[in-house]
Amino acid sequence: MTLYRRHLVPQQTAHRPLGHNSGMRLSVQLYTLRQPLADDLAGTLKSVKDMGLEFVELAGYNGQSPTEFKKILDDVGLKASAGHWGLDSLQDVDQVCEDANILGCTYVVLPWIGEDKYLAGWVPFGKELEPLARAYSDRGFTFGYHNHAFEFRDTGSSSFAEMWDETADVLKAQLDLGWISVAGESPVAWIDKLGSRSPLVHLKDYSGNPEKWDAEAGTGVIDWDPILEACQMHGVQFGAIEMDHTPDEPVASVRRSVEFFRSKGLY
Repeated sequence: MTLYRRHLVPQQTAHRPLGHNSGMRLSVQLYTLRQPLADDLAGTLKSVKDMGLEFVELAGYNGQSPTEFKKILDDVGLKASAGHWGLDSLQDVDQVCEDANILGCTYVVLPWIGEDKYLAGWVPFGKELEPLARAYSDRGFTFGYHNHAFEFRDTGSSSFAEMWDETADVLKAQLDLGWISVAGESPVAWIDKLGSRSPLVHLKDYSGNPEKWDAEAGTGVIDWDPILEACQMHGVQFGAIEMDHTPDEPVASVRRSVEFFRSKGLY
């Protein structure tokens, strides 16, 4: 069994009730829909629009140029809430900023790193990200790091929590609330810890089975009400629905997840 370091992060209790005036907007991470998009790019994006969504989160350009992809989004009536780029791509700050500007998104997210990047500890890795985050900030973009569950493993070196304590506010997060739950951590505590440093979250439910973790929103073990209240209190801008492997056909699983979060007052 994997051991995770527990971070005793004090939870704030004065969360405002979530209502239909919640400022967090719903999006969907398009990795969730990768196969339908490969089969029918415009048709799948139209299906997302027909769910009542206005935003999608990008995971590549699906074989299109940024300009071509933006035209498809415009034709369907969708906007990009954020985009994911790999670490190698993100080193080319000018190119990513050019692409993100074309696509109309100001949030630039690093979605994953290999183990070699954090073996020396999370604080040194965070310090390496700071100049990159500052380079994007200087150009008007917000750079964030998206977590999985492995960040919370006890490696005997500096922890993921310490990384946030020891780095400048220019480095932001996209807290994946499902992966935090898989790791045995508290999503509310992490939202409270990072506050405005996590303008984005992933609204991923957790089945309770660490070997098969994906669940449609509202069918897993996560208690969403205090989480969504914490997101509202700290001004989270976008919550993107994501499943790595959808329990049902991807569009159907996303639709039911959208319906669940709409029932909670999100739009």
